[in-house]
Amino acid sequence: MTKKLIALFLSLCITASVTGSAFAAEANAGQDYKITDSTTYVVPIYGYIGFDTSEIDPDDKETEIYVEVPVKLLFAAFEFDAGTVTSPKYTITNLSETSDIKVEIESFEQHDEAITPLGSKLSLKLLTPENEDIAELLPASFPKTLAASLSKYVEGDDSNQLTFSVGGTWIGTFDVDLQPVFDLTLKFSGV
Repeated sequence: MTKKLIALFLSLCITASVTGSAFAAEANAGQDYKITDSTTYVVPIYGYIGFDTSEIDPDDKETEIYVEVPVKLLFAAFEFDAGTVTSPKYTITNLSETSDIKVEIESFEQHDEAITPLGSKLSLKLLTPENEDIAELLPASFPKTLAASLSKYVEGDDSNQLTFSVGGTWIGTFDVDLQPVFDLTLKFSGV
């Protein structure tokens, strides 16, 4: 019964514009929440109506997925830089002290394509801090692995983190300012 109730609350999602983690027995301060099964994420909406949380056994778990993700990702391409796509650095962190996790890109879609169709003028990819390719986003097919294994949290060890930026190229014109929005859907699972 507990797993069925938890499964009902676990259809949540992370997009490029919203951070989410997922629900389980214990919510933590800030943007972090613990979940107990593999799941995908879009936008978390939590509701509690006469739900007795003492019914959930936090020790009854197969995999603990407890991640910290960016609230949103930003990128830019400017004419003076010949259309090179740049962005700040972002980090996904596995905060679970009991489980290693796998991070996959389940999908990457332009949210507002009817307003700003980009066609083949924009290429996007995720890069390591050393500017090495991690994953092609546009054009690409999904799902694809972003991190085969982020180690469980151990103080002083950063193997539980994936640091990346968005790179690529814009080969269109700069006559009009464009502000495309994309949805990046990530899937977290235990390894």
